[in-house]
Amino acid sequence: MPNSQNTTRFATQLLQQDQPLSDSQYKEYRMKLENALTTAQRRQKQAYRVAVVSCVICVTLIFVGGSQIFGSFDPWDKSANIVSMTLGVIYLFSAVIFPLSIASYYSRFRPRVREAREQLRDASILDLQREICELRKQIAAALQDKDPT
Repeated sequence: MPNSQNTTRFATQLLQQDQPLSDSQYKEYRMKLENALTTAQRRQKQAYRVAVVSCVICVTLIFVGGSQIFGSFDPWDKSANIVSMTLGVIYLFSAVIFPLSIASYYSRFRPRVREAREQLRDASILDLQREICELRKQIAAALQDKDPT
């Protein structure tokens, strides 16, 4: 097992090699991440809303088409009319849009929101590391001023 003092010294040397971001660079980076998170959340909500609306339309039109209130959705049926065929086309579109929007929601937009949150968390950790580095420098300067040797 390696000496703990050597590993601590090695870790300190590694941390000192990494140059921290300046305040302006960090603020710009953080703002970009927050904008990316906002955009991803907005798109996730839109995909969810599209899925819900298309599901409601699809379920409603299943019963309308099955009961033939406005006529048959089938254009070659004798009871078909313009309204029923239009509702049939709307039903087809909603039946296609629903699974696509659900798939997009779970495969594209939720992972993007999760990734943006993780990047924002990592940026916060980076800022904490920068602040710790500054504090170490201030403590070292204070100790050098205090100790004349």
